[in-house]
Amino acid sequence: MAFTVDLEKLRLVLTRELHLAGGASTLEPTDIAEMIDTAVQMVRSYVGASELPDKIAHRAVLEVARELNTRMLSPGGVFSAFADAGSPVRLARDPLRAVYPMLAPYVRPGLA
Repeated sequence: MAFTVDLEKLRLVLTRELHLAGGASTLEPTDIAEMIDTAVQMVRSYVGASELPDKIAHRAVLEVARELNTRMLSPGGVFSAFADAGSPVRLARDPLRAVYPMLAPYVRPGLA
C-alpha cells in the first residue's frame, strides 16, 4: 500500500470545516464519507505504487474532498460564493489539480 490515512479523522475534519463554512447543513454523514472515500481512491490511483508520507496523504485527500464538495455545490462548474465582490469563478476540471504540486516529489514519473 502506498499510504495510509485515518478515514474517521478525515471525515471529522471535513465535517467540522464544512460546518464552519456553513456548507454541511445539507450534507448527510454518508455524503461526507463518500467524498472522503472517492478522494482516497483518486489520490491512490494517481500515486500508484509510489510511497507517500501519511501527513502528505492526509492533506492531499482532504484537498481533493474539499474540491469534490465544491463541485457538488456547483454542478454547472461555476463557483459564485464571492459573486458580490466580483465575477464568478470557473472550477478546474480536474479535482486533483490542487494536489499535483504537493504529490510531485513523491510520485515517480511513468515511462513511455
